[in-house]
Amino acid sequence: AEERAILASMQAIVEEELNVKEISIQADESGLVSYQAKANFKVLGSQLGKHMKDVAAKIQQLPSETIASLLDGGSVAISYAEGEITIGLDDVIVQRSEMEDMKVLNEGQLTVGFDTKISHELLLEGIARDIVRAVQNLRKELGFDVSDRIHLQVHGDELIAEAFAVFGDYIARETLAADAKLADHAEAVEVPCGDSVARIHATKE
Repeated sequence: AEERAILASMQAIVEEELNVKEISIQADESGLVSYQAKANFKVLGSQLGKHMKDVAAKIQQLPSETIASLLDGGSVAISYAEGEITIGLDDVIVQRSEMEDMKVLNEGQLTVGFDTKISHELLLEGIARDIVRAVQNLRKELGFDVSDRIHLQVHGDELIAEAFAVFGDYIARETLAADAKLADHAEAVEVPCGDSVARIHATKE
C-alpha cells in the first residue's frame, strides 16, 4: 500500500519520463499475468510418497485465482486417496505468463506491465509528440529564447499529415507556434517520427 501511494504521488512525472499515455496502479498483478503452479517435489515428496504424482497433477490444474491467493499467503486443501493435504506457497513453484499484448517485468513486490497494442490514435499521438520534441530541439539549435513565438512548417507522408491534422493545436501550443501549417520548405530539417520522417522548419515570429 505504501509503495502504491508513492507511485500514485509521482504518476504524472513517471508518465512524462516514460512517454506513456496512462499509468494504472493496481493492488495486484492479476490483470497483467496469469499463473500456473507446479508441485515442489522436494517439499511434498516426503509427505506424500506414492501419492505425489496424483497431488502434483491436481496442483497443475489449480486456477490462476487460487494461485494468486497462495501468493497472498493463503492456502488450498487438496484431496487424494488417503486424505487431504493443505498446500501453501512453499509447496508449489509458481510460473507467471504474460497476458496477450503485455510485456511484464517483475522484481520483488513490484510488477510492471506495458500494453504493447498501439491503436491508430496512439500512433498519431506518438508522431505528434516526436514532432514537438524535434521542434523544441530545433528551437535550441537556432538559439531561440524559450518565450519566442515561431512560424512552423511541417511536411511528411500521410501519417505525418494525419497526425498534424489531428494534433495540430497541441503541436502549436507546445512549441509556441503563432501559426503552424502543413507545408514544405527548402531549408527544412528532416527528423524521424516513429517509422516516418518529418521535415520541419521554424522561424521567429
